[in-house]
Parts: sequence; C-alpha cells; structure tokens
Amino acid sequence: MGWIRHFAAPLEINAETLALDVIHEVGPDGQFLDHPHTIRHYKERFYPALLDRNPFEVWEERGGKTLVQRAGERVDRILAEHHVDPLPAEVAGRLRQIVQRAETMHATSIST
Repeated sequence: MGWIRHFAAPLEINAETLALDVIHEVGPDGQFLDHPHTIRHYKERFYPALLDRNPFEVWEERGGKTLVQRAGERVDRILAEHHVDPLPAEVAGRLRQIVQRAETMHATSIST
C-alpha cells in the first residue's frame, strides 16, 4: 500500500525537482551520488520497509528471514507496542445507542 500511495501521489515539477542546474554542473561523465542535491533528496524515494534489497550473502548473514517472517515480526511488534486511547465517553455512549437500535431493528424484523 505504501508503494501505491507513493507512486499515485501527484508529482511536484519545479526547478528543484528537475535539477537541470545539477545535471549541467555534473555533466555527462560525472556522478550524482555525493552531490548536495542528491543528499538532500534521496530519502524522498520510496523504500519498502519489509523488502530486503541486500545481496544474498548479506541477507543470509543477517538471518535470512523471509518476507513472511519479517512481516510477522512487524505485526507482533505493532500489536505489542501500539496503544489506542479510549474513546471519549460521549462517543462510546453514542456507539452503544447505535448498536442497541440496530439490534432492536434486527430482533423486530425476525419476529415478523
């Protein structure tokens, strides 16, 4: 979903994103990796958190976990660490009223 959200977002086209000045500065034989413009912007790209893009040897040295294993660990961590604030009393009360009304309507429709 993160990949879809990232690539479906509108593109921002301006002098900074086009970086024509950087292209002219570096030239056809240069490299952009250590250019300040690249340093400023490289993290804007989408890097999936669960995909391991390392070479096989590095992946293996780090435990060789499959995507399913990494996803499972992430789910476990989220479930263990995520805490939701309770609903305000008025919201919880209103939800109870809605459920009670739906149950009453359902019970009435069954008895007829």
